[in-house]
Amino acid sequence: HLADALGDPLSSDTESIASIIRDTGDDALPYLIPMIAPGNPGQGKAIEIVREHGIQAVPALLASLGSAGPDLAQAIRKELISCFEQDPRVFIGQMIDRPPGISLTMISEIIHSSPDQVIPHLTRMISEGDKKQANFAGELLTTFGETAIDPLITCLRNETNDENKLVLTQFLI
Repeated sequence: HLADALGDPLSSDTESIASIIRDTGDDALPYLIPMIAPGNPGQGKAIEIVREHGIQAVPALLASLGSAGPDLAQAIRKELISCFEQDPRVFIGQMIDRPPGISLTMISEIIHSSPDQVIPHLTRMISEGDKKQANFAGELLTTFGETAIDPLITCLRNETNDENKLVLTQFLI
């Protein structure tokens, strides 16, 4: 009801409503995210509150993306890009356990804006992460194509673990 009141142009005190929603914390995000679609009367306040959550909003944004229409999906992607730019490492870490329906292609579209920052992080994930992290990082690296070849070769040269060498070789192939 509070999210609805925030978006209602007849609400008399949207600042007080926004304050109560802020006090609710992360639990309010699923109600605010649908409001960030273009044309929604509460869009401005909803985006403001979602952005205040920063990178912590990523799971809720991803959960809403699967059922979002085209306009809302575009707004969610914009917010995900903003979250990625805040902290690429944390963002990529949250993508490992993404909900069903969130493809590597979609993640790749977001992270391709910063290959110099992302590729070294992904190669470290292969070397230092567990098997799940290494496979995820390798799959994302392959979306960079030729740009990832030299960093993968460098990582392979420096790798001492035979299992990680095999994983790196598979992704190079």
